Amino acid sequence: MPAFVFLGLVLIVLFRAEMASDRTVYKGLFPQAPNLAGAGYAFLAYKNAVQTYVSSHPGLGSGAIPVSALTLDAGVTTQIIPGNTIIAASSGTTIVTWASAQPGLIDGVMQASQGDHAIGTSSGTRWSTPSLGDMGPLPIAVPAGDVVSVVIFTGTGYSQ
Repeated sequence: MPAFVFLGLVLIVLFRAEMASDRTVYKGLFPQAPNLAGAGYAFLAYKNAVQTYVSSHPGLGSGAIPVSALTLDAGVTTQIIPGNTIIAASSGTTIVTWASAQPGLIDGVMQASQGDHAIGTSSGTRWSTPSLGDMGPLPIAVPAGDVVSVVIFTGTGYSQ
């Protein structure tokens, strides 16, 4: 019986060592700069806050939602300089969110969002995503190089 207990303990120690080894390998495969990851999550938090606001106000007209009207954690807008425009039309409500360009931000956003296809990079009047390429014209001009998201809400209350 003691031999089985000893064998069990040895297996547990080996298993834990293998898990620690895997974590080291994965860290090497997906290197992260803390600010890059933080800015990526900050953009996603901002995008989510804008879309939640529009969702909560289905009759909302066109314009921009001020940051002060959004429910955001402290520090989100210290990591990114965000912007948004809401365009209400008969085909639905288009929500465009963006954040000022900074080196590697799109990589951080794509990593944090797990490859969200509604997020890409602006070229000024067009946008593209890392996985799908050219997505066509933007409904408004967004500074070239900025991370941008374009989403359209349709259905009850979102079409004018």
